[in-house]
Amino acid sequence: MRELYWVYVYAIELWKMILIMRGILGVEPSRKREAVVFQIPAVLGVVLCYRFGFSVNKVIVLFIIVSGWIYFKKFFLPIFTWLGISIMDFLIGLFIIFFAQMDFQTAYASNHFADVEEIFSFIMILIVITIRKRFKVNKIQYTYSDVALGAMVLIGVIACIGPFLSEGFQNWTSFGKRLEILLGFLLMLIGISTIIIRICSVRQKQEQFEQQMLWNERLLNEQKKYYELLLQKEEMTKKIRHDMKSQLGCLGRFLEKGEYDQAKEYLGELIGGIQRLNILVSTGNDVVDIVVNDIVQREKMDLNWKGRIPSKLNMTNAEICILFSNLLKNAAEAVKDVKEKTVNVTIKVKGHHLLLEESNHTLKPVIFEEGRLMTTKHDKEKHGIGSQNIKEIVEKYNGSVSYHCENHIFQVNIILLDAI
Repeated sequence: MRELYWVYVYAIELWKMILIMRGILGVEPSRKREAVVFQIPAVLGVVLCYRFGFSVNKVIVLFIIVSGWIYFKKFFLPIFTWLGISIMDFLIGLFIIFFAQMDFQTAYASNHFADVEEIFSFIMILIVITIRKRFKVNKIQYTYSDVALGAMVLIGVIACIGPFLSEGFQNWTSFGKRLEILLGFLLMLIGISTIIIRICSVRQKQEQFEQQMLWNERLLNEQKKYYELLLQKEEMTKKIRHDMKSQLGCLGRFLEKGEYDQAKEYLGELIGGIQRLNILVSTGNDVVDIVVNDIVQREKMDLNWKGRIPSKLNMTNAEICILFSNLLKNAAEAVKDVKEKTVNVTIKVKGHHLLLEESNHTLKPVIFEEGRLMTTKHDKEKHGIGSQNIKEIVEKYNGSVSYHCENHIFQVNIILLDAI
């Protein structure tokens, strides 16, 4: 009967490992049939080891790890899983001993205590699996180093508190026990420190990812606005082309009847409609033309544009939209409250570099902090984004942006390296 007990122990530990790897870690088996066939020699091996006086505990551990390797086609993960199970069982045992006020040596010499420990261990595993399924947690992303760090911390905890529980609080002053406590403390310190460093690293990467997602969202919004402007202009063009034949026919009938005043008035209306499609400001770049002229018409601003932008830039259309729309929108808002509403933009090309200079009058206070332009609006979370967008685009192309304000004249200087 004693042999059957060890077979029972082997089966329990093997099932705990399988439950953890499948139910918690989300590892799916790859060779079920081979693993089932292997259990026959494994069980016989456990029985023979006990019969001939070999270390049955070590043999059970060996067969469990080999079974996990065959079942899941992984080598190190079953080892770390078994190590975690052993640490969990040990902590559960300490918990039971502490609350039941049992003797450490007597408890671990009792098979009944081991059975109670296994029951609690199984219950904990099933609770974790239930929670995972209840909240529909996807496959846990982990690395072997994560498991090793967790095992290191738990071993350190056990090494620190083990001597107190096994030897009592009076008989742990030997050099060996002190060394065990010191090594446990060092393991725990190294493990916890490494975990904290990795958490900080993960948090930093998460913030970078969130920033990238926010940037991509801005690019998509500007891309959408750009295409909406194109569609709007295309619709207007189609409408004028569709009506051109009838409009010219109507104009011809006025002239045939000698109604020159009415023909002149009608021609003026026709020219006015066509002028709405004309470009008020020609920058040399089709994308910039659309953005700049749309803002000029909507904001009704007086724009003095000097210089030409190459037709092809190394920037995406969305980045061009973000840069020029934010630059001109900020200027249009600044000149609303002043008499001099002219916004001056100067473009210079030097080799592969693009230089932009924008200036306008303003009565609003301008705040600089470490060379950066700060918003003066109360809701700082929703404002100041335009300047930040400009800064991010300029930095992407290894350029620079600077702000200057003197005698109520605000000036922005932007240098884009290798933008052409």
